[in-house]
Amino acid sequence: MERAPGVAPGTVETGRLTVTLARLERTKTEALRAALREGREIDALRIAKGFRALGPHKAAIQRGWDAWQTPSFARALGRDPDRLVREAVAALRELYGM
Repeated sequence: MERAPGVAPGTVETGRLTVTLARLERTKTEALRAALREGREIDALRIAKGFRALGPHKAAIQRGWDAWQTPSFARALGRDPDRLVREAVAALRELYGM
């Protein structure tokens, strides 16, 4: 595939989507840490929700992701979805030392 003008080496352009190959080669943990560093908390939750080794933080992280996905369900259970997401992000930051 020929690289379009203005597309950096190490990237692949497929129509409207340009993907940096270096980003794809990271581990999930590295991607999670980068997301937290860059302030992309929801992306970090999306990555972490499926991790098995979250220790005592697992429940809070999963509740936070569920609250983000279906806030109306969290409200129906009498829970504040924003608070659950904040607690999940705090658990991630504590777990990964950020």
